[in-house]
Amino acid sequence: MEKKLWIFIARMNPPHKWHMKIIKKILKENDYALIFIWSSEKNDELNPLNSQERENIIKQNLKNHFENNTIKTILLNDEETDKKWIDTIKKEFDTFSWNLFSETTFYGGDLENDYAIQVIKNFEKELPFEKISYKEISRKNSFISFDGKKYAISWTQIRTLWKEKNITIIEKMLEKNMQKDIISLLRKYEDK
Repeated sequence: MEKKLWIFIARMNPPHKWHMKIIKKILKENDYALIFIWSSEKNDELNPLNSQERENIIKQNLKNHFENNTIKTILLNDEETDKKWIDTIKKEFDTFSWNLFSETTFYGGDLENDYAIQVIKNFEKELPFEKISYKEISRKNSFISFDGKKYAISWTQIRTLWKEKNITIIEKMLEKNMQKDIISLLRKYEDK
């Protein structure tokens, strides 16, 4: 039986409904998920949650998958060059049983403009996978409606709403069981 591996590389700062929709959809279609949580060393206005906080939220939300060993998270730092970044990813694959999978798919929201996907494509021959494919999950329907207005589900939108102190709309962009933790972490960052 051929097994499929999917890989999702994203900042997820914070993890919102669109991220979780992608992850849950892909877990239904594949045997194993590998999530690289990017920019693990940053903690600033653009990246208020550190990598451990983001990882904990994802693990809490997908607890059954972690318990069944169908998903793994890896924290991934930014690097000075794309080559160093790929080398870091390759080191992670050296500790991972990638050879158990017949097919590897990298997922993104916009394959043409997703920086991580472009770097992977540029260095594809250096990766240990026999067969690599790419799949786009469109953000076209990634919005919420509130009081007659549409809001894109994105960190940019969440950041704007946070500055406006509009917690109600932010909560609608987050999975219910993630809302309390993420709002609490955003408040903690703001207090620094």
